[in-house]
Amino acid sequence: MNLISVIIPAFNAENTIEKCIKSILHNDGVGKNFDIEVIVVDDGSKDKTAALVSSMFKEYQCLRLIQQENSGPSAARWNGIYQSKGQYLAFCDSDDWVESNWLSVMYELITNHDADISVIRAIIGDKINIDFRQELFVWNRAEAIQVYLEHKKINGSFVVKMFKRELFDKLTIDMTMTHCEDDILIWQMLQKASKVVRAEIPLYHISVHEGSLTNSIFRINRWVSTKKYFDTVISDCTNKACLRQFLSIAKSYRAWWYYALMKLMIKDSFIDRNVQIELQNAFRDVGLKYAMKLPLKDKVLFMLATINVSILFKIFSKSK
Repeated sequence: MNLISVIIPAFNAENTIEKCIKSILHNDGVGKNFDIEVIVVDDGSKDKTAALVSSMFKEYQCLRLIQQENSGPSAARWNGIYQSKGQYLAFCDSDDWVESNWLSVMYELITNHDADISVIRAIIGDKINIDFRQELFVWNRAEAIQVYLEHKKINGSFVVKMFKRELFDKLTIDMTMTHCEDDILIWQMLQKASKVVRAEIPLYHISVHEGSLTNSIFRINRWVSTKKYFDTVISDCTNKACLRQFLSIAKSYRAWWYYALMKLMIKDSFIDRNVQIELQNAFRDVGLKYAMKLPLKDKVLFMLATINVSILFKIFSKSK
């Protein structure tokens, strides 16, 4: 019977870790269609996270605890990957929880379609669209890369995916990245995957709370990491013959992401002339044709940013 390793990086998660673990261990396919090991990597927690996990050992023999000095979620995840034994890998954040068929759906997708990656949907906070269609998508490598760069049905999140173990072999890992560290790994794995399958079924619950990365003030490390990611994507699409057909889409993808970052920079009064130059160059790289695809308000802002992004910052900083 195939073994699935579920890896949970955890830091000061005493209030959520038990619910997270139990939601995984009570998945309906465990012991029937597959076996699992659940690996919690305690990233130097100062609370009772490790003690709570240890207290569950007698009831759940497939639960493992790895403790390390605080090194960040990426290092914790890779420690878990390194020590895992599963043929398939899945990931969960310690403050999130999953539906009872989270694993079984992803497992059936990846095995029934002989895929390298299976993908499902997430539920952010309490928001869920009950009118979703349970559509199924199956993509070959080129199709999956295009879908990813169009930012449609494949994103950079680990927690809504199951992976064949061999995809993690020989990945380029940068532990200095504070943002987009997942995206750059997904990008590398998509170049190795022969087939990706997705079902439009929301099974993973993402908690939204004060202090999360998405709610934090914009700082330079976010820009440095994001730029490193997109420099890699653009370089790959420029220099690898099999990816050159995606260069235009990759530049549009970068412009879309940089435009969202620019609005955060303005909101948080983050001013850096070198960053502004990089933003403007990325916007000019796609031209005004890209602006025509945007809603009216964004269309105007993007056109202004293409002409002179520093003036745009000055206008909005004065209006506060």
